[in-house]
Amino acid sequence: VSIGDMIAPPGELPGNFKAAWDAVGDGAELSDSFSLGAHETVAAAVKAVVQFLGMAPCEGTDRVSDRAREHVLLMAGLVVPNVQAYVRAQFQLQAEGGVALNLLIRSESEAVSNLIASCIA
Repeated sequence: VSIGDMIAPPGELPGNFKAAWDAVGDGAELSDSFSLGAHETVAAAVKAVVQFLGMAPCEGTDRVSDRAREHVLLMAGLVVPNVQAYVRAQFQLQAEGGVALNLLIRSESEAVSNLIASCIA
């Protein structure tokens, strides 16, 4: 069982990610940073994170140029049993190789935010 098995895209994507992000509030907000050494490009790292988490990209932020050095990905999902979760993922190509990932997670539950972050580590 992977995290992607416990997260589903929402029935309807938020029309305005920022409004949905603000509405859920920062009571269960979590921030963490990772190094994705297995990925040589930002585009590859974005694709891998979307596939791994199983969340829905918002506002077309899953489209990344192959030459991008940095990118922000916005995602929404429903975590079992039915908890709204939002992720703001910032990717940056590292000079020494790989991609740095800074995650900012908001959800309706601190346990859900921790679960999402712990799965990337």
